[in-house]
Amino acid sequence: MPIQIADAYRNSSFAQLQTGLLFNLPHPEPDQEQLPEGISLCMIVRNEERFLAECLESVKGVVDEINIIDTGSDRPHG
Repeated sequence: MPIQIADAYRNSSFAQLQTGLLFNLPHPEPDQEQLPEGISLCMIVRNEERFLAECLESVKGVVDEINIIDTGSDRPHG
């Protein structure tokens, strides 16, 4: 069961403006369509080519987006 924090003020205009300020995010216009909430998979990898396909296959259909950052994998010499 996911943890939910009860916050009577989180939907207030003040809280919404503060969230944008805290994370330096632009505040969208009220009539601007927003993407629905989803689940993002973010992976930081290095030299994981042999495991990557199986890992990604295991989350197919579970996450809405995948971000993979390669921190300098060694290239095979050939």
